[in-house]
Amino acid sequence: MSDRNTLNARGAPSKQQQPHYDLVVVGAGIAGLNALHAASLCLPPSSRILLIDAKDRPGGMWTMAYDYVHLHQPHPLFTVGGMRWNWRRPSHHLAARDDVQHHLASCLGELRGQIDLDERFGHRVSSVREVSCSGAWAAEVDLHPVGDPGETVTVGADRVIHAAGFDYSAPAPIDLSAKSVLSITPADLSATLAENPTAPVFVVGGGKTGMDTILAAQDQNPERAVTLVNGEGTYYLDRTRYFPTGLRRWTGGALAASVFRDCAMLFDGHNEDETRAHFIANYAVNNDPRSKNFIYGLLSEDENRRIETGLKDKIWDYLEDVVEDATGPVMCMRSGARVPMAQGSIVVNCTGSLLRGGSGDDPMPCLSPHDVILSINTREAMHILTTYSSFILSHLFFGGNLRQAGLYFLDLEALLKKDKQAFSAASMAQSYHNLLMGFKNLPRPTLKHFGMDFNLWYPLPRRLLALNGIRKTAREDIRHCRKSLDVVVNRFDIRGGEMQ
Repeated sequence: MSDRNTLNARGAPSKQQQPHYDLVVVGAGIAGLNALHAASLCLPPSSRILLIDAKDRPGGMWTMAYDYVHLHQPHPLFTVGGMRWNWRRPSHHLAARDDVQHHLASCLGELRGQIDLDERFGHRVSSVREVSCSGAWAAEVDLHPVGDPGETVTVGADRVIHAAGFDYSAPAPIDLSAKSVLSITPADLSATLAENPTAPVFVVGGGKTGMDTILAAQDQNPERAVTLVNGEGTYYLDRTRYFPTGLRRWTGGALAASVFRDCAMLFDGHNEDETRAHFIANYAVNNDPRSKNFIYGLLSEDENRRIETGLKDKIWDYLEDVVEDATGPVMCMRSGARVPMAQGSIVVNCTGSLLRGGSGDDPMPCLSPHDVILSINTREAMHILTTYSSFILSHLFFGGNLRQAGLYFLDLEALLKKDKQAFSAASMAQSYHNLLMGFKNLPRPTLKHFGMDFNLWYPLPRRLLALNGIRKTAREDIRHCRKSLDVVVNRFDIRGGEMQ
């Protein structure tokens, strides 16, 4: 350990000993917990590990989620490492918010029994940096209690995993000029519906949150008028088809890897519109060709039917404001259209908070120059799903071969802002490419802990058959994906490429 000048409670310099850890993990969401799980497998049992999170408990975005949210994939495939859910529910059950929170807390509890863990919940990290110490490289982390930056302390570490993931922040109500309508967030929905049992609902945003909100409003009152302000539209993978139940797990559906490979091989870096149309026609549950957004959501055929038949209207436009005129409140749309609405209507902001630029303009590199700090983020990302990213990156990081693994990184936030269709096509190509490289570089015993792999939904014989097919074309597939992704990086002038 080393000495360092810090500030005491009065702000005067005092000499204190700097705590030192073998590993610091920043973030106790699904990404951070998967990093912690990798550490439990890869580091000696005597290793001292510090876990830091600004929230008061583990769970990441699930600690801030609205009460009616649920997983879109079968619950066993959303987990930490290969940890099983400690309950008796059908495997296809879609776990709700509180269920997910409980599972993630349970996973952390199990990890506590396997590693020497120190925890700092309710603390925010203000700085992570590499430092040179006696000819070797280590890291320093500045942290302080939330809301009290004057109490900053510094800890040292041999290694750091900064697992920001999506860096989720809860949405705010839309600021509307008209005061005769209610502008709320999904967190306010249940109470607002109960207090206004017949008020029309306008759901702003066609993403996963919007779909959940429509279904929740319909469940609360099937007669309530619900309108979707759909923007450019979002399409979803058909959960009924690709996560079949019963005997159809043996005879029907299709493994996720085959879906992604099909789209990745079609995409050449230029033809995102063709790739989108192909996906919608062959894999989407809501196959309206006008839809332009795909953020890896899933809907069942029953959910899609309920949404489509239960909506009063679907507006393919963007809401700019709601104003008052002589007839009452009117929605002002980006196209210039004006849509009347009833007084007392409920406007729910479901525009989403993922990939919205919260990580800043100067992103932390995935791997620091001296291989001390690993950052799991969306600005230098290897996969759109942080569960996949955290598992693969953390194990390669501890194995010392991340830099040579041949993974392809993209600034997904920047690409989404520049072209949503290119984002969807390129991120599918990137995901498929990096899964091939991850499986190539990770030992087979490590992959047995990869419990969030969507292909695990299918019986082992089907998985082995699919894996053998992928192996036959892997070399050419990797070459094609790299070429396509290089085109995207150059076309849109974004950060991307293999780690140097």
